Amino acid sequence: MDAEFRAKLIDLLEQDIIFFEAGRFESMGKGFDAFEAEAYGNAHRPGEDINFAYEFYEAWLDENSHNYKINNCGFLKNEWPKYAQIIVHSLKHNSKITDSKLISNFSPEAIAKKNTESKKILVMLGAAALAVIFLIAQCYRDQNRTKQCLNKLNGEWNYKKPGCE
Repeated sequence: MDAEFRAKLIDLLEQDIIFFEAGRFESMGKGFDAFEAEAYGNAHRPGEDINFAYEFYEAWLDENSHNYKINNCGFLKNEWPKYAQIIVHSLKHNSKITDSKLISNFSPEAIAKKNTESKKILVMLGAAALAVIFLIAQCYRDQNRTKQCLNKLNGEWNYKKPGCE
């Protein structure tokens, strides 16, 4: 099964290298969703080399869809095909990736670290969202209390309602 996924991923990456070099950025990633569903949509989990290539490919397509403005991996726009060729070579020859920039971004350890950092960010965002909700509720309650305390009599505000001093 991994051999089939490896061959499909090689084809997709090689195709997108050609699209990239031809400036046909909109054509990139045409088979990615189908590959992802097939490779990751069942109980089988592909091997580490395929996961590595998958993580790279997903990041490349994400950068491409954002016109290379995110730069999460520290790659320049024109470096992506070079790194894709390194990964294709590795997949074709069952060899280990040795490029430090690729390893620091797409190794299982790097992905686990990114996932942990993402979870921490989500927890912090969740806490911030709760704080904002609490403040909004507090303001709403205070606003209602203020409305209860303000009575307009003859064009003047009456602040002397009992309990509103």
